[in-house]
Amino acid sequence: MTVWKRPVHALAASLCTVTLLAWPATAQQTLDRAKTPPPAKPPVLHVPVWTQSPLANGAGFIVSEKHDLPLVSFTITFLGGANQFEPAGRRGLAGLTASMMSEGTKTRNGEALSNALQLLGTTVQTNVGGENGSIGFLSTTGKFSETLDILVDVLVKSTFPAESLERLRAQRLVALTQAKAQPASIDGRVYLRILYVALLPF
Repeated sequence: MTVWKRPVHALAASLCTVTLLAWPATAQQTLDRAKTPPPAKPPVLHVPVWTQSPLANGAGFIVSEKHDLPLVSFTITFLGGANQFEPAGRRGLAGLTASMMSEGTKTRNGEALSNALQLLGTTVQTNVGGENGSIGFLSTTGKFSETLDILVDVLVKSTFPAESLERLRAQRLVALTQAKAQPASIDGRVYLRILYVALLPF
């Protein structure tokens, strides 16, 4: 115990000395709250550079390169969404379809898809909104090709298994019931409708 006491006390004394020496400098920094602080310099906008070229199937191919991280962000965007293609009597069909796409394909079931993506350290996100839809992922450059293969599998070979449909349908029904008691959810559904009516010319 005697051997270690002196270094500990010496270190404590050094820390105290550093703290006391730094205290006067901190005390001299006063803030005058009666004066408005000057604005900082505006940030510099760096717009990414991209290239665009048409593909044989009529789609546009856009590439924006950024080499500071070994990552690739890949997204396919479809023009048109629930507002254009969803039947009036089947609201929610587009979103349910997007969720079903990751439930199984001709080569993998839902569990196999999930396990494969976990091993790659990524996920394939599928979404259908009001005006467009998308499917994509973020992966490391070394895992890009393997992740792209899974995205193609999900996009082209989804099987929409019946048991998964019933599970997701039940989840949606519960979520819709809960949403009726949530002010934020109610606001999101009626605000734009009320705003649109209020702005109509009379």
